[in-house]
Amino acid sequence: MSRSTPKGHVIHILHIVFDLVITAFFLIALYQWMGRASPDGYRQTAEVLLDTYEWESIKDEDIFDLTTDAEGSRGVWNSVYVSCVVKNQRYNLYGATFDVSELYPNPEDFSDPRVNEPYLDMVVNLYVFQIRNPYNEIPLKAEFAFYDGVLGVARVTFSENADVGGLEYAEGMPPTSWPLDVSKEEFRSDILLWEEWLPKG
Repeated sequence: MSRSTPKGHVIHILHIVFDLVITAFFLIALYQWMGRASPDGYRQTAEVLLDTYEWESIKDEDIFDLTTDAEGSRGVWNSVYVSCVVKNQRYNLYGATFDVSELYPNPEDFSDPRVNEPYLDMVVNLYVFQIRNPYNEIPLKAEFAFYDGVLGVARVTFSENADVGGLEYAEGMPPTSWPLDVSKEEFRSDILLWEEWLPKG
């Protein structure tokens, strides 16, 4: 019976490591290709993020999804700018570096539809999920925006179904938008404060 040598063991281990590296590169490339080939790849990513940060989508509610360009997604950015940027609040996951405001020459001017030239052909995939509010009855939604496959917006905010009664921003008002990864303690504190601000009945 032949005995394997230490050199043979090393060569065998190197073959295994090589196969694992090749497989890993293949899976990464396949995942990236699937995400870019179909917007559903981004939707699945959004669903995974919802689950990861423990937000429950309402199953019988339609999911809004739209593939557009930087100009077509300007309305989403206007909303994010008002509720987040001017109030120095995050609108994406902690550590994200993609700055959506770079797309627009005057992000604070809602009447300016222009897009900075490097981003004119950018593909934007938008997804909106109606989600359950675990603390009170204020309707919520989760918004996601992928810019050429890069996550630029991942936030929780009031749903269009929320009755704010024409309420305008005032000093001391709680946030209307939170990053998807906001701590549950912080979110609970903010959303319960809204019971004092929203019109009764």
